[in-house]
Amino acid sequence: MFISIQLLRVIACSLVLFSHIDPYLVSSLNRKFSGGGIGVDIFFIISGFVMAAATSKTDMGIHSALSFFIKRIIRIWPMYAIITVVFAYEMNYLKFEYIDLPYIIDSLLMLPVSIHNSMYGDIFIDPKLGVGWTLQFEMFFYFVISILIILKIRKPYIPALIFAVPILFNLRPVALSPFFSMVSCPILFEFAFGYWIYSVYCKYPSAFQLAAPMLIPTGSALIVIAMTGDWSQWYHNTPRMIVRFGDVNLHRAIAWGVPSAILFCGVLGCEEWIKKSGVISRISVMIGDATYSLYLTHILVFQWMLRHIPTYPTSSIFIYIVTPFIVALIVHFLIEKPITKILNDIASKKIRLPLKSKIA
Repeated sequence: MFISIQLLRVIACSLVLFSHIDPYLVSSLNRKFSGGGIGVDIFFIISGFVMAAATSKTDMGIHSALSFFIKRIIRIWPMYAIITVVFAYEMNYLKFEYIDLPYIIDSLLMLPVSIHNSMYGDIFIDPKLGVGWTLQFEMFFYFVISILIILKIRKPYIPALIFAVPILFNLRPVALSPFFSMVSCPILFEFAFGYWIYSVYCKYPSAFQLAAPMLIPTGSALIVIAMTGDWSQWYHNTPRMIVRFGDVNLHRAIAWGVPSAILFCGVLGCEEWIKKSGVISRISVMIGDATYSLYLTHILVFQWMLRHIPTYPTSSIFIYIVTPFIVALIVHFLIEKPITKILNDIASKKIRLPLKSKIA
């Protein structure tokens, strides 16, 4: 297990959480964290790195690919489905939204969905649980890795080449299916960043250690600058993919992906120091394990708090930040971890899952 990866998960999820506090708090503090969505980009790089590590020594072939994909489904889908259903019920109970069964089913199946907009044409819409849009990209990445396992390909540059092919067909705005809009989005390169970083790290770990004192402040400064951009812009018919700095438009993979990759490399270079840090190491592991639950549940927690805790004074900020972490730890240990273990045990008996890496 890379403790530095766990720390990066905590950082990434915290940034996402801060970005979603905006609608719930009346405070000037909101503006400082409005770009916290960059945490998603850090997550995508982490995912690329982790998947490269998890599959680096596994057997190749159809059985291994099937085992890998089933394990990823077990890791992602059950908790996502549970929270999606709870969220849909909550929205209906609060009279914010009605139950749209076809939309919920599409969301549960993690299918990209579009609607027609008079201004933009056919556009992506988020699944019922808004953060689920990132999991759609994750599952496609897992599918690509499964194909590489079947084809017995380990070359670190191959994922980038695979992602580049549909992107080249989407250089001009055209009418696209929701699925092709997703698979032709350059944000997928962030998974390739992580995949490639792992291959370099395996060969030159000491280079990361030597460069860490430069990479961490550089990456952090670039992220702070990147967070000042307006990230609500569209890439063709896909939202949140263009970051605008004044008159300059950059794709998210460049504006946010590159700074995230630099910070990632810097923190990775501190792996040995973080392992020996004691408190930081233990907290990183504990909260890092629960970040998926935190990512899925924090909006639900905010909704509940909005009904019971005033959004002012400023002291409420502390409560709004701490409570999602507490709930996430409870959900992780009482629901996510037992369900994942039970399903993995069942799958292991049925198809003999070969991937036991704790890093995944």
